[in-house]
Amino acid sequence: MRNILYISTAVSPKDKLLIEKIIKRQENPSLIPIYKYHSAMMLGLAKNNSYVTSLYCAPISSKNVSTYFKPKQIYSEKNISYIGIGFPTWWAIKNLFGVLQMTALICRWVKKNNENYTKNTIIVDGSFVTGLLSLRLATLIIGTCRLNVIATILDVYDYMHPKVKPNFSLKYLKWWLYNNVLKRTISAYIVITEPTNQLVNISKKPYLVVEGVIDPSFVLKEYKGAKRKVVMYAGGLHERYGIRLLIDAYCKINTEYVLELYGEGDQITYISEKALSNKNIRYCGSNSLSKILRAEQSAMYLINPRPTHSNFVKYSFPSKLIEYLSSGTPTITSHLPCIPQEYDQYLNYIDVSSPSKLKDQLQELLSDDYSLYKKRAMHGRTWVLHNKGSVSTGKKIVKLIERME
Repeated sequence: MRNILYISTAVSPKDKLLIEKIIKRQENPSLIPIYKYHSAMMLGLAKNNSYVTSLYCAPISSKNVSTYFKPKQIYSEKNISYIGIGFPTWWAIKNLFGVLQMTALICRWVKKNNENYTKNTIIVDGSFVTGLLSLRLATLIIGTCRLNVIATILDVYDYMHPKVKPNFSLKYLKWWLYNNVLKRTISAYIVITEPTNQLVNISKKPYLVVEGVIDPSFVLKEYKGAKRKVVMYAGGLHERYGIRLLIDAYCKINTEYVLELYGEGDQITYISEKALSNKNIRYCGSNSLSKILRAEQSAMYLINPRPTHSNFVKYSFPSKLIEYLSSGTPTITSHLPCIPQEYDQYLNYIDVSSPSKLKDQLQELLSDDYSLYKKRAMHGRTWVLHNKGSVSTGKKIVKLIERME
């Protein structure tokens, strides 16, 4: 059995309730896709003849816990052992405590497993500063010859040179760490898009594109109930995600379908104002993930109106698309350059270059025979569960590790 150390902010199931409370208060809603991504990857590795030790530092601060965070120290299940780092919640002390503890635990883990394994494999979240610093210190102590280090890159902002060099900022620290320290430590990459690899993997090391992973615990059974005449959006309600454009287009559509929007963001006031004068627009607030998943299954369409004109969209992949596809509900989306061609036959693309073009295409789509879209959606659900599930992804990662051994 292969032994893997996984360093991230994905907490153990025992600490999951605390993180859900933080997300519900909207302290950091981006925790949801990050947690789901890393948790599903670990589960997939565990189901592919690997034993995973998850070393994590919970992504919380003094806003969430008053003085000291104490995790459920060691918790094991399904070939995964979780080791949480305790720390005072003040930022500077938190990171110092985290680095010292993680460095010691990494060295101990390598020493323990070195007798039984030719090379130890460590996977680290490339945006996790505490983990990156700890790994670098550990390699200075034990050397890199004993390690295969794989970095997961979910956010390329951390690897692009800041336009302004402040005396200190977290972004600049991450950039400096990567470009001046960590490149020599990393053996391979797991990235979310092909252009991301071209940006960060200048040395052309082995890599794997994993735009998203499905955690089976977040997949509901096939929905067979009555469908609501609803076009639904769930996610960040920001103008940069195309929400204002969607609202402007939907106000001009003559349809029985109601547009439901779930989430938080800078467009809530605008949505609420438009909802007062248009009965087909409804703001549903922020709900638990389980409620959103059920709402996605009962809706007739799911929509993602993210603009395509920004050069930066090719470096990110909306995690919502995989969630949408797994629901079995027809998915309407802009044709983002980050979407691989293999998705095309399961998605319904729309033009989001202007409200008028979006309005015309939505009007036509909502007037078509729904059964055709539903059939495509069910094929998409089957495909995404088989090809983007944790087990199939874990198998791909194992093959990447074997290439380095």
